[in-house]
Amino acid sequence: MSASAYHAGRLLIDEPLAAAELDGLAVEAETSLLDVALQMGSSPYRHLFVQSADGDIAGVVSDSDLLGFLSRTDIGDSGDWKTRGVESIMPFHLSSQLAARDAVDHKRRCLPRGNHAWLDCVPIVAGEQLVAVQTHDDLLLSWSQLQPLVRSATVDELTTLSNRAVFQRRMTEEWSRSTRFGEPLAVLLIDLDNFKEINDSLGHLAGDAVLAEFGACLRKTLRLYDVVSRFGGDEFAALCCNCDPAGIEAPVHRLLSIARGMPLPRRQDGVQVSVSIGAAVVTGGFAQLTVDAVIEAADECLYASKLGGRDCAHFVTLDGSGTSEPARISCEESSDSASATKPSLDAASLAENGVLS
Repeated sequence: MSASAYHAGRLLIDEPLAAAELDGLAVEAETSLLDVALQMGSSPYRHLFVQSADGDIAGVVSDSDLLGFLSRTDIGDSGDWKTRGVESIMPFHLSSQLAARDAVDHKRRCLPRGNHAWLDCVPIVAGEQLVAVQTHDDLLLSWSQLQPLVRSATVDELTTLSNRAVFQRRMTEEWSRSTRFGEPLAVLLIDLDNFKEINDSLGHLAGDAVLAEFGACLRKTLRLYDVVSRFGGDEFAALCCNCDPAGIEAPVHRLLSIARGMPLPRRQDGVQVSVSIGAAVVTGGFAQLTVDAVIEAADECLYASKLGGRDCAHFVTLDGSGTSEPARISCEESSDSASATKPSLDAASLAENGVLS
């Protein structure tokens, strides 16, 4: 992360937790290192607070502190290290019982001041806003600054679906899960037919509106736990978990019907929305297949749908021993499913999808 300015300074830290909130997170000062190690081993955390006799937070000890101490200590066979108190190896001290600020050893990172502690740090500022704080051993980032970067790296801005990189990652994860449990897995590739004609005749804003609306329809049509993504341009992808060849027909029918029923932003004779779909269903033999091979099989089915006149779907099944020939899925339109999910491309819908502002 670049920054426009760096400022040396200190960060004022309030006491992070009250004594009552430290149950399981703290050990008392002078607790033996063996007991500290045992408590840390049974804790999900890599750090423990150290409490003084009066219950105040006196410091922090980590697993790396324990290991570092043992690596520098000749433990031999005496076992003396097991009874040594934890306070002797604490690198940080937050206790108000420390010496006055001016008398504190320069090696200390935290200096006491009333009920607070001063932590040496370097604030990182960009555009007159604090975006990060760097300490001697950590970097604290502003989530409000980081979140847009994370979103832009994972979400397609126009459709708000996940992007291709996320789809590939989720495909790998679901592939591993299906391999372990022997569950079928289906991949759909969906392409808007004659999309260039929509852009050329109605304009790119209208084309963007169609993409955004179809993306929303795709998310609503498939199951909540299916993975839907904009694969690139006017092509979308869906990963249907635990879906066998018979189970793929229903969502394909719905998607074909929804696309046919999508109105355009304005009427244009001879222009209609439709989609071509290619599906690859893996029923077994995951060890003999690859993710790329399955996506390629779905792409070949998509090509078969294009050659077959568009506005239709083809699928293959794969089981590790071979691949079936692309078979056409019946494209009989269901009026009930089309009317139940018929989308709208009115001004309010376009504005909601960010196409019009």
